[in-house]
Amino acid sequence: MFEIEKNVPLPERKANTSKYPFNSMEIGDSFAVPADIKGTVMNAATTSGRYHGKKFSARQIDENTARIWRTA
Repeated sequence: MFEIEKNVPLPERKANTSKYPFNSMEIGDSFAVPADIKGTVMNAATTSGRYHGKKFSARQIDENTARIWRTA
């Protein structure tokens, strides 16, 4: 069973920080990432964009590099 406790303060919310610069980007801005993590970064971009009303696109530049653009 669970014990109910009273007067336990709610902890402060952690700062929502990202290792990627999605919130600082303007339309047309881009940054390069290693090609092997393009999918992971694009998933993070899509999630960030969903919350902040932004859109991103990714393209493979060469064998080792991909680039993420803010498109809207």
